Amino acid sequence: MLALTGSVEAKTARVPLRHVILAPGISVDIPDGWMACDPVSNKALHNAPIVYAIESFCKTIRVHGLPGENIEVRAFIDSDFKTKMMMGSFFTDAYTMPDEYISGATPQFLGEVEDVFCKGFVGHSGFPLNSCAMRGATVGGRPGFIGETDISSKAEGRIAGKFYMVSSRNGTMMFVFAGQIPFTAHVQAVMEEVAGSMKIEPPEPVSVVVPVPITPVPGLTMSVPKSWAACDSTIGTSLSPLPASAEMKASMCPAWLVTDHVFRAGDPRGPHFETVEISVLEGQDIEAMTLHMSAEQIARDHDEDCRLLSEDSIKGGLKLVDCHSETGTLAGHAAKIVTVLESGRPNADQFTINSKMRVISVPVGNRLFAITLMTTSALTPEFDAAGEAVLNSIALQ
Repeated sequence: MLALTGSVEAKTARVPLRHVILAPGISVDIPDGWMACDPVSNKALHNAPIVYAIESFCKTIRVHGLPGENIEVRAFIDSDFKTKMMMGSFFTDAYTMPDEYISGATPQFLGEVEDVFCKGFVGHSGFPLNSCAMRGATVGGRPGFIGETDISSKAEGRIAGKFYMVSSRNGTMMFVFAGQIPFTAHVQAVMEEVAGSMKIEPPEPVSVVVPVPITPVPGLTMSVPKSWAACDSTIGTSLSPLPASAEMKASMCPAWLVTDHVFRAGDPRGPHFETVEISVLEGQDIEAMTLHMSAEQIARDHDEDCRLLSEDSIKGGLKLVDCHSETGTLAGHAAKIVTVLESGRPNADQFTINSKMRVISVPVGNRLFAITLMTTSALTPEFDAAGEAVLNSIALQ
C-alpha cells in the first residue's frame, strides 16, 4: 500500500485561495492559477484559461463515467504543468450515506466500501489497480472515508491517488487527488491545503416529531411523523416532501404501489429507511378469515407465508435469514404477525442489504387489512420508536 507522505518543508510561497462550490452544501478552496473544466468553477477561479490538457482530462472522465449514474464531475488542473497532479470531485444526489454507516462501520462494511469505490469506481477508470484501501476519518468536519490508491498507466507510469468520501445534506461526494509518484513537496502541500479547506454542511437535524393523523385506506386511521413522506400525492401534502433525487423517489415509490393499490409512507433518511405499507381486501369470507387467525392455522401456514413474503427478495439476490409467525392483536383485533429477516448483497456495486419486515394481517368484518412495517439498512435492521408508534396509533373500523 502506498503511503501518501513526504516532507512539506519545501512548500512554495502561499498563493491566494479561491472558494469553489462543488455541490449544494459542499465547498473547497483551490489555489490561484488552477483551471476547471466547467465554466461555473472556472469563474470562481477568476476565469483561468482553459487549455486542451484539461479538456482532454474531462473527456476521459466522461468516457469512463459509470453508465446510468447521475454524477456531477468537477475537474481541476494547475496552469503550471510542472505540477504533476489533477484533482476533482464526483457528486451524486442519488444517495446520502448515513453518518451511522461511517461511524459504526464494521470490517465487513468497510471491505464492501472498498469493493464499491475502489474496485468499482476507481477500477472503472481502465487503469490497472495495484492497491486500494479505505479508512474512517473526519472530512470537512463530518464523518467520512479516506482512500488511497496506486494504479499503473503505460503513458504516465505509476499514479497515486487519495480520495475523500463524505455525505452532505443533499448527497454524497468523492474528492480525488491523482498524480505521478513520488509526490513533490509542492504537490503534497497543495493536497494538504485543499483537503483541509473542505466545508461540508451536515444534514438538517430532525425537528421534534409531530404526528399527523391520516386515513390511508377506508376504515383505517393512523398517525405518522410529519418528517416522513408519503407516495400518495394527496396525503403527501400534509407530510414532508419526497426525496428530490429521481432515483431515491423511484426506489421509495415504485410503480407497483399504484397497480396493487398499496399505500406507503416512510422515513427516507438513514440509517434504517423505515416504511409502512397499508392495503385492504374487501368482500372476504368472515369464517375463513377467522379460521386463519387461529394459532393452529398460522402454524400450518408458516412455511407458505414465509415463502410468499420472501420470494421477490430472493429473486433480487437476498437470502431468507429468519421467518417467524405468531398470533397477536392490532387495535383490539385478532391478527396474524409474520416477521421476516433477509440479507444479501445483490451485486458488487451495492452494499449488503439487511431487511426486517413485520407483516400484520387483520380481519375486520368482511375486510382484510394488511399492514407492513419494514426497515432496510447496511447495519443491523431494527424498528425504531417512530415505526412502533405508527403501528400503535392504528385504529380500525
